[in-house]
Amino acid sequence: MIQLINFISLNTIQFLIHYLYKIHHQETLKFEGDTFKGSISNENGVIELSREEYSFPLGLSAFFRIPVLVIDIIPYGELYLESKLINWGIKLKTSLLEFMPLSLGIEKNFGYWKASLGFGLNTRIIENSTEVSLVNKEIQNLFDINSITFKTHFALGF
Repeated sequence: MIQLINFISLNTIQFLIHYLYKIHHQETLKFEGDTFKGSISNENGVIELSREEYSFPLGLSAFFRIPVLVIDIIPYGELYLESKLINWGIKLKTSLLEFMPLSLGIEKNFGYWKASLGFGLNTRIIENSTEVSLVNKEIQNLFDINSITFKTHFALGF
């Protein structure tokens, strides 16, 4: 049985920030031995920045789950309409004895390749997952040990 689409999202964020910085600048220099004193300040003492606009592009993302025996194959993709950027990846997920989740994946996000291996423990009260990844700009250098990343998540609850 194939579930074709499990999730589709359409995202866009745009906001306007109003802020004002006031920076007063003055310095005094002292040297021991010779008594040299000085001060430095700008003309009006105030630097103002305001009305900055930040825009995040419209994005469309989707994934689907393909169950094959005891492994779930989960391809996903993100399309940013403004920049025509496509992020994509494929994850293989399974669980040993229903409480030890395992995952293996390869992804390309924002021009970087990522190969990941994840493992964890899920007792329904305590959940811990850890992922070790290799990230590089070029796929030929993906397995370079200098680009290793590590992340872990811990949860407690019912």
